[in-house]
Amino acid sequence: MRQMPIVEDLMDKVFETVSPSTRMGEAVEILLSKKLTGICVVNSDRNLVGILSEKDCLKTLIHDGFYRVPDETVEHFMHPTPKTVESGMGILGAAQIFLDVTFRRLPVVDNGKLVGQITRRDIVRGMTSFITPSR
Repeated sequence: MRQMPIVEDLMDKVFETVSPSTRMGEAVEILLSKKLTGICVVNSDRNLVGILSEKDCLKTLIHDGFYRVPDETVEHFMHPTPKTVESGMGILGAAQIFLDVTFRRLPVVDNGKLVGQITRRDIVRGMTSFITPSR
């Protein structure tokens, strides 16, 4: 019998991050150019300090007007206490968390350090490959 995958098996280990002092205009450009729905915010020690979502960017754009590039920093608009998961967590546990939050991605944090991120799509893909018999 196969064992159910864990978060580490499915998470992205290479991904974009920004710092709290990144200007919002730059963060918005990263999200758009990389086609991301959110980005992790880390300090110089790679500790997760927040997450910036498309919704946060929309708030910024409304706040600063339609044509002006926002000059505020990410730390003013990010979620400072995002929900996180550990790399050793089973994907069923992570799937349950996704059912309870509106976020499309969750940071993966081990011992206070950001080590990856996992999306709802990663979980669906992992569960589908686990429950679908090989042909």
